[in-house]
Amino acid sequence: MHMKDIRLLLLILAAATGLANAQTDVSRKYMVNADFSNGTMTNKSPEGWTLSLTTSGVQSTISTEGKGNGLIAAGQNHWQLWQESGSLKGKAFQTTSRLPLGRYKLTVDMVTAFSEGELRLYIGSDSTKILSGNNRTYEVETLVTSETPEAGLYITITNGGLLDFDNFTLYRYELTAEDARKIVEPLYKICIADTLSKGRQKWYNRDEMIEALETYKSMGDDDSSILAATTKLQQAHDNFQQIKSDYVQLREEAASFYTEIQKLKFAYVDSVYNIRKQINSYYLKMEDHYEWVKATLASLHYIMDVYEKYKELAKAISYANTQMQATNYEGKADLQAVFSEAWQTAAEATTTEEFDSCIKTVCQALDTYLATRASEWITVKNGLPHYTDNRATVQAHAPGFVRVGDIWYMCGEDRTSQWNPDVNLYSSIDLVNWKFEKKIIQNGVTTAELGSSRMIERPKLLYNSKTGKYVVWCHYESGDYSASEAACFECDSINGAYKYIWSGRPMGIKSRDCNVFQDNDGTAYFISTTEENQHLGLFRLSDDYHEAVEHTQLFAWQSREAPAIVRVGDTYFMFSSACSGWDPNQCKLSYTSNLQTGWSSLSDIGNSISYDTQAAAILEIKGTKATTYLYVGDRWQDPGLTESKIIMFPITFNGNSCSFKYHERFDINFVTGEWRETPTEEIFLSKKNWKVADCSSQEGINPASYAIDGNVNTFWHTQYSGTVAEAPHYITIDLGKQYSIKSFLATPRMDGNTNGLIRNYQFLVSDDGANWTSTRSGDWMPYCTEVAINTKEGRYIKLVCTEGTFASVAELDVVAEEVDTGIDGAGYDDNGKTVASHRLYTIDGQAASDSCKGLLIDKITYTDGTTRCVKKVVR
Repeated sequence: MHMKDIRLLLLILAAATGLANAQTDVSRKYMVNADFSNGTMTNKSPEGWTLSLTTSGVQSTISTEGKGNGLIAAGQNHWQLWQESGSLKGKAFQTTSRLPLGRYKLTVDMVTAFSEGELRLYIGSDSTKILSGNNRTYEVETLVTSETPEAGLYITITNGGLLDFDNFTLYRYELTAEDARKIVEPLYKICIADTLSKGRQKWYNRDEMIEALETYKSMGDDDSSILAATTKLQQAHDNFQQIKSDYVQLREEAASFYTEIQKLKFAYVDSVYNIRKQINSYYLKMEDHYEWVKATLASLHYIMDVYEKYKELAKAISYANTQMQATNYEGKADLQAVFSEAWQTAAEATTTEEFDSCIKTVCQALDTYLATRASEWITVKNGLPHYTDNRATVQAHAPGFVRVGDIWYMCGEDRTSQWNPDVNLYSSIDLVNWKFEKKIIQNGVTTAELGSSRMIERPKLLYNSKTGKYVVWCHYESGDYSASEAACFECDSINGAYKYIWSGRPMGIKSRDCNVFQDNDGTAYFISTTEENQHLGLFRLSDDYHEAVEHTQLFAWQSREAPAIVRVGDTYFMFSSACSGWDPNQCKLSYTSNLQTGWSSLSDIGNSISYDTQAAAILEIKGTKATTYLYVGDRWQDPGLTESKIIMFPITFNGNSCSFKYHERFDINFVTGEWRETPTEEIFLSKKNWKVADCSSQEGINPASYAIDGNVNTFWHTQYSGTVAEAPHYITIDLGKQYSIKSFLATPRMDGNTNGLIRNYQFLVSDDGANWTSTRSGDWMPYCTEVAINTKEGRYIKLVCTEGTFASVAELDVVAEEVDTGIDGAGYDDNGKTVASHRLYTIDGQAASDSCKGLLIDKITYTDGTTRCVKKVVR
């Protein structure tokens, strides 16, 4: 044979081989979510897939981490199964639908690590073995003789393992005569079953089906005849299934869609009603209306697209109305007028373009309205309970926050009964005045195990702009803290009933005290103390915020908890505390330019007890002039867990440092974004005429006079040099004249040291400095908080520290009013009334003791509440 003939023969053989092996990628047509691009997980499975296991403990998640040196690319979704130890047995699969009979090849990219057991890729009855550590694309071929074969992985791993897989791809080979001989009879039976099927529309491709069946009956034994019969049967069956599917789809969609819209003012309600009526009629007739069905199905889908815009407009109006109802700015009437016009449009519009234009108008009108918010100073006062608009105490411990427009939403633990808290949601436009929205997660309601085998701590809110849903992540724990789990809940609206999504140890890692962080690009992170409080774990969440997909260990072996992260420019700051139960400890700060790496060493900020707080959140207030960051902390056990307080104060950043100073009260402007020290000249009594009347002891460099010098950077301290003064410790102040005293504020030392912090206390008031009345006492004086007392008139005040080796106070302030003795108008009044009481005062307005003699003022109070003052000589 000549060389030219040999080349020709090789070309013919190559062409024949190519034809025999011709294949078409049909993954998108017959598989669902084959590349896991939809990362939504249900029952630990991505959309379209089922994870069926006979063992427990597996972590199933969508990961975007690159694997196998690029075999599975970074940044794109893939499915990951991980079992820390023990068996992992079952299958991860999907059942294909309406798959034409014939030969197929299934491939998948696999990165695996397991020591014992077996893993197989399968489709139908055929499978191929996958080797641990042999990371590559695996494939398996099969001849499909049933329309619904399973495709996926058989898993029988016995000692833990990690499986990462992606890009399931299904190829269909061109039909060969050999395969046609194997499937032609099953196809014939399928077509017979089609014609005999019940419950479908009356009309179908009867003529085509009869011709295909007759071709089968008359076919010979030659390859071409069998191929021809197989092709006709397959085509007839495919067309039958498509017709049936379109009829059913139109009938079901029209019915369900009409049920949804029938009571709405939507332009297409009558059209959908007529479609539903007509398809029900055609369904029962042996008439060919298939072209109408296809055209009407397309029309119905267009109407449904328009309806999606209707719902989008309704949502925009509802959102704008919520903002309007929560506020009282100028332009309210104008915004309401826009709503009225928008609802008219919603009732008449027939195109998506009309709805888009109306949605834009509503959004612009809302922006205009919110821009009219008055620039004003709001005073935030720390250390006291927050109250709702109906005077109920806010129960939102360990709070999480989301700002929606001008409304701040805060969720937190309801500690009314102390243990097994529900999760409450509150709203406010100024962080001071709160409205109770609802319980968004409830024991025994959201899940059966809540309130029994599980409880929630530290619920934190996120808004996912990609899904339009609100998500809560939290610590999900057993009574003995052995579960060490997290949980995720989700809702379509901020104040709806949240649904359980997932719970467990994120990526198999023990997790307790937690928080969340959302970066500028929308990427969300769950951060918690891990592995028995030894480390911090930073978990990147999936795009839907349902799963942890990547773990980074931070601050290993440093036992940090209560982490709170904020981004300032390109720098991330983390606040965290040591693990000391409910007791406060030193807050520490770290910073980095990359969340996963490069964190600085921990440095102390604030005082040794973080001003009696533990970090809960960092809020960002952006305004027209400035951006203010508010530290939010929990003041646990104040005095008990049920009464614990939410503390907020401004912090500032400069480069890599943070100024972390406590403010008993401060003013914030939500329009400009500025904050300032609250002017207190009109709040606290002037100290101009005050003097220290007495003290139990004082240190030479920290005299008692420092407690009333108006400077919080100085402080009175009891004696500690030489002989240490023992409790009780006290300081007595002469206010200079008689006042009606309502409350006091004892500011602790602000030098970072808590030595001398007063807890057990008593506050007394006296007219003469000798006879005292206790107006408030307890074993837990709130840290740097204005404390209300039983209102008492007097000239002298005394603060007593009843226990402890030391006592110290930076500043002592009181809220009081001058006593009106009526001296200027004192005189004789002979109106006859029933006297309720007499009170004697000296000429200079001081309360007179029983031993006082001479000219005094008698203040007479009558039973009708009126008073008069007369001069009286007492001998």
